Amino acid sequence: MTTEAEDRKRLEKMTMKEIKAVAKDEGITLGYDGSRKANAIGLILEWRRFKGVYMKRY
Repeated sequence: MTTEAEDRKRLEKMTMKEIKAVAKDEGITLGYDGSRKANAIGLILEWRRFKGVYMKRY
């Protein structure tokens, strides 16, 4: 299981084209946030937190 910090580092190394592809694969529509890299990364991480990706499983 990856942490949020690891995902952020991985996403920051990507180009905007790659980030948009990741968002599309996850079913995220970036809209206005797709114009800035930091906003796009924040939106992807926010969606993953909402889905519970970073929660510990017992």
